[in-house]
Amino acid sequence: MINEIRRIYRELDRLLDDAGYGSRKRTQADAGVGGSYLRDLRARLAAGKKTGYDLGVLLRLLEALGVGRRAFFGTVYNLPEPISLCQLEARRLGEPPEVVAKVRDLLRLEEWQPLTEVPEPIQRIDAHRYQDARAAREIARGELIKVKAGLLPIAWGLPLLAVYGSALRSTDAYGRALKTLVAALEVAESIGDVSALGDLLQRLAYVVADRSGDHRWALALAREATDYHLRARDLNSVGKTFVDRGLWLYKLGELDEAIQMQQSALGYLEDDAHHSRCAALHIVGVCHRELGELDCAQDFACRARELAPLVGQALIVKLDWLDARIAVGQERYGDAEALLREAIRSFAPSSVFDAAKATVELVRVLRYQGRQDAAREAAETMLPFLGPLERKSRDAAAAALDLVRCAQSDRGLTDSEIDRIAAMLDEERERSGEPPRSGR
Repeated sequence: MINEIRRIYRELDRLLDDAGYGSRKRTQADAGVGGSYLRDLRARLAAGKKTGYDLGVLLRLLEALGVGRRAFFGTVYNLPEPISLCQLEARRLGEPPEVVAKVRDLLRLEEWQPLTEVPEPIQRIDAHRYQDARAAREIARGELIKVKAGLLPIAWGLPLLAVYGSALRSTDAYGRALKTLVAALEVAESIGDVSALGDLLQRLAYVVADRSGDHRWALALAREATDYHLRARDLNSVGKTFVDRGLWLYKLGELDEAIQMQQSALGYLEDDAHHSRCAALHIVGVCHRELGELDCAQDFACRARELAPLVGQALIVKLDWLDARIAVGQERYGDAEALLREAIRSFAPSSVFDAAKATVELVRVLRYQGRQDAAREAAETMLPFLGPLERKSRDAAAAALDLVRCAQSDRGLTDSEIDRIAAMLDEERERSGEPPRSGR
């Protein structure tokens, strides 16, 4: 590990030296890194002290230098990017969970043939993640133990690792999810299973996005997944990768491109791919709403609603949130109020940031209706969120408290104050490591 870190920072030092003294200081400032950061790290390495490196800092420095990740890691490791980034980060984090390591080693050492399709019991576990992620995680782990003990076919190990990795991610265990999926990816690479590689890269993209908020990295992984599914001639899975790519494009603010990608996805997806079709329609609706095209947004939201009974609760809640924001834009405040109250109830157990943001929007809607007393009461329902927000971000908790105080004061709330509080909650969510999670 120490030689690996030395290689990385030797190449980074060369790039910074080439930039010159003034540019070097500007680069470090742009990346939010002081000059002492690299000096201290070099001193520790020179002393032979084993130390880790911060991938986020490294990527910010590369961006500030204008150096592509593919070129940088290709120079250091002679490895392709973006898959190598996942492998490097998994290596830095150490060994995967014990049961994962045991099954990985079993898959490496024993002879077995890849499955032509994922067994139905494993598909059911994967689908159960959308209803109860923690239960799905424990079921998948139990099935991996059976594979290790020889009670299930060895070939089941690879798809179970994929499902277990996604279940870990769905329960916020991002580091373990990354290590699990990379272990599975390396097994799939060794046997040339292009279908498994495509599936694993899609799952890895969500882990990367949730863990680091790096949507360009996630988009690159999804593009790689498309290539593997095309090689496998699996057009339905190609459609699913287009849904993912459309999502990452939306997160990057490229709304027109996101709409086009989702429209392409709908052309590839099979009719019974209900979850993916609903996700694609939902994202198109979100993009049109942000573009101010409310009637079009409502049309796609209604089409997504037709599939809602066939998908998990997570997508249904997102549709409530979209419908509420469309209703606000169309000045249908009564409808918006009902949808927001339902969204708050649904968000509260799983995402305090989403619940708080929906509460802010509810206060706004009640003010628009001239119901100041109801707006104050709604603002006070933010109080139970203060403790959970404080544990994630003091600034987010302070913003939520501002909502309560302003609602209780004589001057009351203004649109600009509500906008400020909503923006603060969005910003602090990103900083706290609880980015909005989507799909898969």
